[in-house]
Amino acid sequence: MCFRKVRIFNTLYSRKYDKQIRDISAHLLQTLMSSHRSGNIREMEHLIERCVLLCETDTIDHLPNY
Repeated sequence: MCFRKVRIFNTLYSRKYDKQIRDISAHLLQTLMSSHRSGNIREMEHLIERCVLLCETDTIDHLPNY
């Protein structure tokens, strides 16, 4: 999975849900890049959407529990 796609999804869902999320932590990006989800773009998109919805700061720094 590409860093660019993660950032695109972050921007898309931040706008959709009117959130001011500006960044994704380097640690989380590294986790996402090394995870088994890397080949499934739709799953990654939904994961980023959940992260945006649950994020209470301007930086996504952890994955939601599910």
